[in-house]
Amino acid sequence: MATAALITCFAIAACAANDKRVVLKALNAQLAEQYHQCVPVGWDPVPVLAGVFYPGYSAEYIPEIKWLPAQWIGTVRTKYLAEPEIRASFDVMNELVRAKMLERNAVPGGFRYNLTESALDYYWEHDRYRDNSGGQPYLCYSRIIPERVLWAQPLHVEKDSDGHPIQVFRAKFTWRPSPDADWANSAALRSHSVVLPPIESPAIAKFVNVDGDWMIQNVYAPTPALPRVADASVWPPLRR
Repeated sequence: MATAALITCFAIAACAANDKRVVLKALNAQLAEQYHQCVPVGWDPVPVLAGVFYPGYSAEYIPEIKWLPAQWIGTVRTKYLAEPEIRASFDVMNELVRAKMLERNAVPGGFRYNLTESALDYYWEHDRYRDNSGGQPYLCYSRIIPERVLWAQPLHVEKDSDGHPIQVFRAKFTWRPSPDADWANSAALRSHSVVLPPIESPAIAKFVNVDGDWMIQNVYAPTPALPRVADASVWPPLRR
């Protein structure tokens, strides 16, 4: 019965954008790359409070010549491996080498790391829904899967950051994490993971009308949360 009603709804184009069935379909389509658990690639989160962190040391290498650059390059100089931050990043990258997500090559004075072809589908450095401020590089092994829409606001007009009127609505939905990717099966990678927001279910999505298309502008929990490390004890602490 519900399936027949949904087919009829779309067939006659009578469903509003905030209809729960329409919202759930939009959530699944637009959040296909809304990642949940990720491994930092070549950088260290520095835990400060309750798992919240700020980005610390980074092994990322930005080449001066940017003609057809690699997606991501990291370098580590062996003479600095006694530094806790560098050693932590080095160990995680080597674990990603074992998982076949990175390849490592010896260079004078150290090592260079590149993403493998297998890693490209899991690489993430965007901040599409304000979940990755600064665009930190990750390899992500799970994502969120919307399950049910609890409520949706009526369509209404608000003002954007420039004071222009825009048509919006918000919807609250439950979600579950997807199964983990096979490559992330080691305790070392899981303990060194970061959980991107929304941290918990349910979450809220804000939809904005963009030239007739309803696009998700932001996803957040009722109580806003920052990304958190899965285990603060595995990362070098804040230096005083």
